[in-house]
Amino acid sequence: MVIAFCDRIKSVGYRPMLYCNPNWLCNYLHKDKLINKYDIWLANWGVSAPSYNCAIWHYSENGSVPGISGSVDMNWIFKDYTSTKPSTVKPSTSTKPITNVKSVDYSVKVTAQAGLNVRKRAGTNLGTFFGIHI
Repeated sequence: MVIAFCDRIKSVGYRPMLYCNPNWLCNYLHKDKLINKYDIWLANWGVSAPSYNCAIWHYSENGSVPGISGSVDMNWIFKDYTSTKPSTVKPSTSTKPITNVKSVDYSVKVTAQAGLNVRKRAGTNLGTFFGIHI
């Protein structure tokens, strides 16, 4: 699914990137098929170097930045995204739609309590996200 999704994103002119941690990369995904095909944003905390070759290493969730209260995520970017030219493929809305996907509408009501830190709890137990990071 990850490869099909990323190939689709790339085919319409965007740069796909996979965000995951080493456990998901090794145990739930096809690491050898993904690691050299797509840029990897690896969430790998508490180590002195990332466990795998990656374009971005999310090394801490407990960083600090002057002017920002509370903890912030910290990342090392190993790839120069500023010097790479954008894809020559232009994004298109006329690309043939995927027809074998069931469409479902959802409605969600969210009620937040005072002091709720959605960022802190939102991603701590989830293993992987895949999508476009622009």
